[in-house]
Amino acid sequence: MAETSAASSWREPTQPRSRKRVRAILDATEKLLIESDVATVKMTEVARVAGVPVGSVYQYFPTRTALLTKLFEDQVAGIDSTLKAGLSQLTNWDQLEGFVVAASATAHDLVQQSPCLQKIWNSTGVDPAIEIADQRTTLHNARILTETLLRIAPHPISETLAFASAILFFQTWSTMMKLLPNIEDEHLRDAIREQHVAMVLNHLKAAFDR
Repeated sequence: MAETSAASSWREPTQPRSRKRVRAILDATEKLLIESDVATVKMTEVARVAGVPVGSVYQYFPTRTALLTKLFEDQVAGIDSTLKAGLSQLTNWDQLEGFVVAASATAHDLVQQSPCLQKIWNSTGVDPAIEIADQRTTLHNARILTETLLRIAPHPISETLAFASAILFFQTWSTMMKLLPNIEDEHLRDAIREQHVAMVLNHLKAAFDR
């Protein structure tokens, strides 16, 4: 599992007032990202938009990388919680297809509704720490899916094979989610999602359904 570097760590507030200030900083960063792009966001501008001293920004986010990484984690948290909740409700193998179809559609809608996440996701070449955070999210979700596959499989399956399959599912899903907002043709976007779902289900069936 990839670990964040010291540069991407942040100081979590403990007091209500401090949490409110951190929220203002993150909201300001999101606003600036939507209006511009990751490469041009400056800590001084974040402080100005948030209405806080620039020293307060550095107090909780010692680097720009730490700030962008935390914002990315917040942005994907909703998608992650939706996936986790859906997986926890599965009780048998036959329900897996419905989950994959529904999860793909729900996640796509959440990404489409978040221009900030789209900006960050497409900036992985600008800040490697965001790529590390993305990989960490992929592995985290893959572990949850692996536990579900082991729990609902109709027969004993290899944990290693299940984990490998789960990683491939979320890695290809992540790549697809980054790509879709850049495709204007709605029918093509839908076709790509449908083909990804079919690919995942065909693989799972071939690998585990005997």
